[in-house]
Amino acid sequence: MIWASLPNRMYDLLLDGFVYDGLDAGICALVTPAPIQMQGGGALRIDVAKPTENTWDIGASTPITKNFKAGDLIVFAVWAKLDAEDADTQLDIPAVIQVSNAPYTPIVQGKVTLTTSWQLVHMQGVSGSDHEAGTTNVALSIGGSAKKIDMGPAYVLNESAPPAAPAH
Repeated sequence: MIWASLPNRMYDLLLDGFVYDGLDAGICALVTPAPIQMQGGGALRIDVAKPTENTWDIGASTPITKNFKAGDLIVFAVWAKLDAEDADTQLDIPAVIQVSNAPYTPIVQGKVTLTTSWQLVHMQGVSGSDHEAGTTNVALSIGGSAKKIDMGPAYVLNESAPPAAPAH
């Protein structure tokens, strides 16, 4: 299994750069020798040349480097677009914030919908439990069908309410 880093310009938050799984299967490649320039930094093209049996056979994931607690609203967002001849093409990509080791228990599940235009796509949900820094990740399942995806900077935000101001 080959893992490759996506050079991203990250803005704090909770994560590092993306890594890709499934590149050694001969069906997926990072085909951009240098990052594609786009708003917020650079992007890389992921070319899934042929369908895979399962969407999770090829994935992009990134560790979440900060802790979060039960009740926190966690938002995942990524700049992305689909490279397709038909400008009206859309593609739903399964996304999950999960525990980063087996059995990869989901914390927040959803999808992001890619179009042929650069968009900051997102999903969000409330954590049901506490999680320490480095024990969770965000994963996108990008196998299943042949496609070309450009992925840029990604973010994970903890949108929980700030602590109450001290009483005077």
